[in-house]
Amino acid sequence: MRKKLAYSLASLLPLIAAACTQEPAITEPESPFRPVASIQEIMKAIVAPSADYLWNAVGVTSTETGVEERQPRTDDEWLMVRYHALELIEATNLLAMDGRRVTAPDAELQDAGLAGNLTAEEIQLAIDANGSEFVAYAHALHDAAMEALAAVEARDPAALSDSGGTIDTACEQCHTTFWYPNPS
Repeated sequence: MRKKLAYSLASLLPLIAAACTQEPAITEPESPFRPVASIQEIMKAIVAPSADYLWNAVGVTSTETGVEERQPRTDDEWLMVRYHALELIEATNLLAMDGRRVTAPDAELQDAGLAGNLTAEEIQLAIDANGSEFVAYAHALHDAAMEALAAVEARDPAALSDSGGTIDTACEQCHTTFWYPNPS
């Protein structure tokens, strides 16, 4: 009986040794993020309205009756501009999230079929192939919106106006790469 037990243990040793030396399977941790909105939806719902608000917060309009200077003046007006700057800043994080699709399933891309514009599928392929470049553009927009936030914090209308140009440049650099690289 003792020989049989020793033989059984001896035959198990290679199996035990093999099990102990195998590397554990490496699995990617599940992302804490669960994207729902498409890039197009984030652009329409958050980015464009927030950027428009910042662009329109400061300006000069000449009319027949005179010149109208537009800028935030009250605490509440500055607070609203601040909220829109924060929305734009945070939207860039949403755009940069892995797994975000260009359009919702079966949705048509804005300006689809316009000469020079890519299709949703072509944009998705470009983003998938150049994800780090797309994220870099999202970060450039983030940095531009941070300039707007700094101008708001300083209550500096001129700096807020200047940040609008930086925001526009960040938007156009991404759009001319991923949306309409061949404008007619």
